[in-house]
Amino acid sequence: MASGSEMPMAKRQKLEEEEVSGYIHAVSPIKTSARNTKYFDAKLQVESDVYQKMVCFDPSKHSDFVEAQRGKSPLNITGIKEVLNRENNQKTDVLVNAR
Repeated sequence: MASGSEMPMAKRQKLEEEEVSGYIHAVSPIKTSARNTKYFDAKLQVESDVYQKMVCFDPSKHSDFVEAQRGKSPLNITGIKEVLNRENNQKTDVLVNAR
């Protein structure tokens, strides 16, 4: 029997975290997924040269993210889950209000 580290991941591994701060860039318009879930994405700058993909599943926060991007001010985001990136498991993505 293969060990757990050798088995393929059925779901993206979640690295739990509750809060992250950073600058917001490239906020997309609100989109609808194939499963009829509304979301938008953006880039989150957590250090001067470190960016993470961010997906938010709460459309009511869209205007806050757009305003933070426009004002070039940092945003403190709570209720997040940090997950391994699908293309590169050395990177992580940030999910906001994910189910």
